[in-house]
Amino acid sequence: MSLTKCFDRLPHNRRENMLFDLLHVLPAAIQSSNIEESTAVLLSETVLSTITKLREDRRHQVILQSVAGDPESGSLPAERLHNLLRNILEGILNSNHVELVRGNLYAALINFIHLTRSTTQSATPIAESESNPFAISLAASTSLSASVSFRRQESLPSSSSGPVSSLEMGNLAVLKPHVERLITTVARDAIDGTEVWKTIAFMLLDAVVQLSSLEKPHMVLSALSRHGILANFVRSTKEADPRLLAILKPDPGTLSFKLYQHISEN
Repeated sequence: MSLTKCFDRLPHNRRENMLFDLLHVLPAAIQSSNIEESTAVLLSETVLSTITKLREDRRHQVILQSVAGDPESGSLPAERLHNLLRNILEGILNSNHVELVRGNLYAALINFIHLTRSTTQSATPIAESESNPFAISLAASTSLSASVSFRRQESLPSSSSGPVSSLEMGNLAVLKPHVERLITTVARDAIDGTEVWKTIAFMLLDAVVQLSSLEKPHMVLSALSRHGILANFVRSTKEADPRLLAILKPDPGTLSFKLYQHISEN
C-alpha cells in the first residue's frame, strides 16, 4: 500500500533499497511448490509493479544525486541486480505456472533490461529520454491490471553505440546458461500464447536480442536460428503480407493482433 499509494512520502534515500529488498524475496517466493496459482499471479504482478517503480524512481534518484554533485549518481548495485536477474529467469523457467505468471515475469524482465542498460545511456537527461512516452496495458483477465512503461528512446544501445558497462556484461554472463531454454519458452508464447502475451513475448525477444548483440558471437540470435524460430517468424510475416497491406486501407476494420493470429495458425 505504501509503495503504490504513498511512494512519494517515503524517504528519498531509502526508496531504492526498499524496492530492492522486495525484489530480493518476491521472485523466489513464486517458485515455491506450496504456492497457490492465484497467489503466484498476484506475486508476479507485484514483481512487475515493483521493478517498474524502481525504474521510474531511478530517474529521480539520478537527478537528485547529480544536483548534489555525487559522482556515483548513475551507479546501480550490480550484485543485487544480477541476483534479481537470476531469480526472474528461474521464475520463468523453473515453474509450471499459468501464462499470466510468465507474462508478468516477461514484462518484469523487459523493464529490468532497460533499467540496466549502459550507464552512458542512463545519464541521458530526463527531458530527452521521456519524449514520446507510451504504455502497454497488461489486462489478460479481470484480476490483472498492470502496466509497463516504455519510451521510444529506450531501445538498448548496439555494440557500436558506445562503451558497454560491466553491469550489462554481468547480465550477459547470468543469461548465458539459460539462453536455450529461455528462447524456446518465450518463442512458444510468442507463437501460441493469447494476444496480449504474444506482444509481450515478442518485446522480450527483441530486448534480449539487443542485449546479446553487445558481444560476439550473438548467442540469442544463434539460438533463434538454430531452433528454426527465426525462420518461422520470417516465413509467417511473409505469409501475412496481404493482412499487413490491408492495414494501409482507409478503413482497415478490426486489426487486433491479426498478424499474431496468422502466425499462431501457421
